[in-house]
Amino acid sequence: MDQITFQDFAKVEMRIGEVKKAEVPEDSQSVIKLLVDFGEEFGERTIFAGIKEWYEPDGLVGKRLPFIVNIPPKKMGELGESQGMLLAVIGRDNDGEERPVLLAPENKVPPGSQLR
Repeated sequence: MDQITFQDFAKVEMRIGEVKKAEVPEDSQSVIKLLVDFGEEFGERTIFAGIKEWYEPDGLVGKRLPFIVNIPPKKMGELGESQGMLLAVIGRDNDGEERPVLLAPENKVPPGSQLR
């Protein structure tokens, strides 16, 4: 395992975002397109998440989830540009297959809340 310094870790801007809209883009094999509200400081952003195999878009709307918001935008082919990254745990389903498990705050916190 590579180690990073505390100063490196402190550069990672993790915020809670509220999913306002979620859809599977036409011709998408694996991603869901999310419109995520991060509050006043970061506004709304489009984020693509490779979770289509495990999650339905309608089930994501209204969820408050953790994202990294200070990575460079990534072009997702013809689908558009992703302006952040969804954080998830790699867990196992009942068959022992790996799958992403979404994280959510125990209490309702406002969009834009910082993770530390």
